Amino acid sequence: MSRYHTPVLLPECLELLDVASGGVFLDGTLGGGGHSLAMARAMGSEGMVIGIDRDEDALAEVSRRLKEEQIESVHLDKRCFKDFPETLHSLQISSVSGILLDLGVSSHQFDAGPRGFSYRMDAPLDMRMDRSSPLSAETVLSEYSQKQLGTILREYGEVRGAAKMADCICRYRKTMPVHTTGEFVSLLEQEYPRISPKALSKIFQALRIEVNDELAELRQVLEHSLHYLSPGGRIAVISYHSLEDRIVKNFIRSAEKSCHCPAHVPVCTCGGNNARMRALTRKPVVASSEEIARNSRARSAKLRGGVRV
Repeated sequence: MSRYHTPVLLPECLELLDVASGGVFLDGTLGGGGHSLAMARAMGSEGMVIGIDRDEDALAEVSRRLKEEQIESVHLDKRCFKDFPETLHSLQISSVSGILLDLGVSSHQFDAGPRGFSYRMDAPLDMRMDRSSPLSAETVLSEYSQKQLGTILREYGEVRGAAKMADCICRYRKTMPVHTTGEFVSLLEQEYPRISPKALSKIFQALRIEVNDELAELRQVLEHSLHYLSPGGRIAVISYHSLEDRIVKNFIRSAEKSCHCPAHVPVCTCGGNNARMRALTRKPVVASSEEIARNSRARSAKLRGGVRV
């Protein structure tokens, strides 16, 4: 297994996507390539995997592994997953058999100090998945208004007392600019001496989501999936916090609806045959205790899936 990142719920994803049947599969969150390479191995010469990531470190790592294992059925592209239609168009592919999205941050991104994703090590306040992107966490903390910061902390981190915390940040930055994760944590600890690791995780999560526009991009890629999954094609999404999971659950639920008439209409006039997807997981699939013991980051993972109808 790659030291870069250990894939979560790997057998469950392969089964849910039915990769053994072959076809063209899109991995929209390539990461260390664990899922993509496993799909390629399972299909052999009967299929193709398209791996997308906006992180150059991830693409370099997977490129190395592909050469090492002499796998030629995986195509890589540097792109945000919401833009995957552009990749398909460039390859003259109109539809795919399956789509995999493993959301969140890879182990490498958490552990790579200079990226600033974790509060556990001092690093520049970056948090960009794509380091060519103009918006960093430092920019958010130094330039956003108190109202904007409060909204981000409340909606993306579900932080209690978000407005007060935003006001604290704005007061602090007037006299002491915040450039690193260590300085930011120190700021928070001055105002909240007993702040917990869980609270810090939520705050960093909120900043990361804002910097990378994660929730808006998730909604977009899910909508795109309906246009590019072939009939019978499957989508599998692994989420790591309630905000992501809620979006995925509601998307599948909405796509399952047969009737699209407004709620106030007493009689269906749309024909009642408009379902676009059928859920494959009524409840999210979670990691086994054995997997969690091997990889603690699997603890919060939730896998949901659907099939195009």
